[in-house]
Amino acid sequence: MLRLKRAVLALVFSSMLLAVLIVVAERIIMLVRLRFVGYRSPAGARRARTGWSIAGWTLLILLGFARPGLAEPVRLRLSFQLPISGTLGVNLVRFKEAVERDTGDAITIEILQGAQALPDRSVANSVMAGEMEMAVANSVTLVDKVKGVDVLSLPFLFNSNVFLRAMLDPARQSRKLLDDAILENTGARLLMWQPYGTNVFFSKGRPAATPSDITAKKIRASGQVDLEFGRVCGGAPELIAAGKQYEAMKTGQIDMAMTAAENVSARNFWEISDTVTRTNHSTVMLLLLINERVWQSLNPTHRDAISNASRNAERELWDGLLLRDEEAYAFARAKGMNVVELSSFDLAEWRACSAPVVESFMAASGQLGQQLLKQYGVMRTEPCCNPAPGPSGTGYRPH
Repeated sequence: MLRLKRAVLALVFSSMLLAVLIVVAERIIMLVRLRFVGYRSPAGARRARTGWSIAGWTLLILLGFARPGLAEPVRLRLSFQLPISGTLGVNLVRFKEAVERDTGDAITIEILQGAQALPDRSVANSVMAGEMEMAVANSVTLVDKVKGVDVLSLPFLFNSNVFLRAMLDPARQSRKLLDDAILENTGARLLMWQPYGTNVFFSKGRPAATPSDITAKKIRASGQVDLEFGRVCGGAPELIAAGKQYEAMKTGQIDMAMTAAENVSARNFWEISDTVTRTNHSTVMLLLLINERVWQSLNPTHRDAISNASRNAERELWDGLLLRDEEAYAFARAKGMNVVELSSFDLAEWRACSAPVVESFMAASGQLGQQLLKQYGVMRTEPCCNPAPGPSGTGYRPH
């Protein structure tokens, strides 16, 4: 309602301004005619033409001042697959509202959700091609163009929220390396990283507490690193888009799914599984992208407003990450699901079987991957990410 009132007031003001400018222009033209119409000599004719030119340019300039008030707002479409009522959805709505408020509705964002959203495996390509202005995409879908960007998917390297947040701290070189590589290789600008928790195993009838529990099991994987992780640890993984994993498990195409714990409610996994095993073995990281040509076409003041709203929205997601994780497990238990914790011995087995995944990544990830692993090593020597050993226990809950 407030936005409608603003639009009406803007229209009334613009109309009044335009009317005043037209009256002023007409007055100038009348004065010119009175001054020069009587001249019939060549010199008088030249002065008359000069006068008409002055009047014409004056009219154009005056109308130009009226134009900003009549300009249509820039509409940016944003494709988003997850429920708008979920954590990321609510965060995006707040981001949208902040942008529209801070630009005085000169920028409007239309969130295309559900059936309107583009497929998660191809939505990043649509932004790169300019077919969609903005989108939320999984970072692993950029691997074909940005080799090494899936460093965050390496098993058990970022199974702590502290490690992950430090790696993506805007002040760190690792964050700059990732952001710059994405822009340079895709033509899409990264506005914010959107942490969506860590991968766990959803299953039915039995947990996935040790590698032997997944032997020959058909398992959903989201990217190449997850695919290799499942394979080297004894499973039979296959790449399945996030939007299709529910149906794949419901129909028996897969026995288990590696996905974020929050999907127990966001994608209704409680309906098709009865056990969630907290392996927390790799991160689920989404990105908010905007086409670079669209970005450069925006007013610098509006770009600043979008950047500021992005920073605030990202900070909000990081601050609430652990709470959302625990809420997901509380929801699972409330639905009667079995939440399985790993023992230190279980964890040791998973680490041992997945070691070849890290080795393969180091050999094939290119210059970016090598630089990011170097930054990871530096980070782990710092006080933030080299914590003192905690009290001994059997439950594995590092995230």
